Amino acid sequence: MYLPGTAKDGVAITAEGDTLRIVGKRAETRPTNWTARYRETTDATYLLELDHDSSIDLDKVRAEVSDGVLRVSLPKADVVKPRKITVA
Repeated sequence: MYLPGTAKDGVAITAEGDTLRIVGKRAETRPTNWTARYRETTDATYLLELDHDSSIDLDKVRAEVSDGVLRVSLPKADVVKPRKITVA
């Protein structure tokens, strides 16, 4: 997810039931006596809700923000991973 100008503490990720919710907030900081003639960015709020099945191991979910890009890793639970069974 692309979150331009959003700091690490401006991102919240929650898992509730079968929904993963990502919320990002960006607040533009500017000096009090400053007036813009033109701005390319403004304050923004991002929201993304993803439905998932029970094959995701929520205890192992990892997220990182780098250069305005949020990367979320959703590993499968060990129960649903294929296993090799040896024949005796």
